[in-house]
Amino acid sequence: MRRTALGLLAIALLVAACGGGSSGRSQTGASTDPAAGAGSVSGSAGEELSALTQKWGTTSATLRYTYSSTGVTSDVGTFVLYWEPPSSRRLDVTSGGTTSVFITTASASYACSAGACISIPQSAGQAPLPFLGLFTDPNALATQVAASVAGSDVETSSRSIAGEDATCFKASGTTEGQTGSGEYCFASDGLLLSIAGGDATSTFQMEATSVERSVSEADFDPPFPVTELPSGLPSGLPSGFPTTTP
Repeated sequence: MRRTALGLLAIALLVAACGGGSSGRSQTGASTDPAAGAGSVSGSAGEELSALTQKWGTTSATLRYTYSSTGVTSDVGTFVLYWEPPSSRRLDVTSGGTTSVFITTASASYACSAGACISIPQSAGQAPLPFLGLFTDPNALATQVAASVAGSDVETSSRSIAGEDATCFKASGTTEGQTGSGEYCFASDGLLLSIAGGDATSTFQMEATSVERSVSEADFDPPFPVTELPSGLPSGLPSGFPTTTP
């Protein structure tokens, strides 16, 4: 699971490092508004991007993605998100033949792998892996995107992803002598369809392969027998379980 987490975290590092110029329909001068609790981006393209990120997490959906990363760590896998606003979500991450499942509802949280689930006390937090916080807190994605394109030109394009009409926003430039780029693509209702980023030494891409605007109650049931824990997560858990909580 650590290998998977590093692969997923790559995009947060790569995209956040981007800044500088681009061509096409673009806007320069992004800014964040910490007081608002979510990021905002200035300019017409930036405002469109900001509006879409703030729709994220408002639509019931089952989204299936493939992802790959190259660089210090290389990984290929799948990622499935089940989301029922405002408080139920499930994340299934498969890498190297192992699937780890994270479920949060208004009343319970679970981490599952290797045929077993553990119940995580609500006080312990809801996102076992930092990157996955983008998929459990709607404001987190808006803030991350705004920070990623701050001070950059935002270039837009359109394409079809998983049968959806996607609007894509790309920022690229050079920071500390290293040139990189990052791109986010959204459906019109704010569903995240793609994230990609990279530089000369590493790349990351996650793209939707199917989109369903529905979930079932059964999607948020633990897939394996549950072990109740009084508090926190102990050490020595089976391979695939997270060993810390935020």
